[in-house]
Amino acid sequence: MRRGLDGGGRTVQHRRAALGAALVAGRSLAAFQASIAGGIAIGSWGWGHLTDLAGVETALLVSAAMMFVSPLLGLWLRMPPVGARNEDAEVLADPKYGCR
Repeated sequence: MRRGLDGGGRTVQHRRAALGAALVAGRSLAAFQASIAGGIAIGSWGWGHLTDLAGVETALLVSAAMMFVSPLLGLWLRMPPVGARNEDAEVLADPKYGCR
């Protein structure tokens, strides 16, 4: 076995880079899931607070009105257009790893 290669034929730097990418992806997914859970918690608190103040019937009517308005709001606030599907992808340079 040559120096700098592991049993799979990849250099140690490649293994470290792959591990680093996996850790970044894992942390990104954890942050995404935490933000979703936080949004659900804040929304639940808000709807519960509205129900305590105005009653169940009013909270359901407000929810129904918001569900009706949401798609209409989507027609007014459109997503920006995306380029054609057949355009070439941008080629990125190889990343430089600081591993030794």
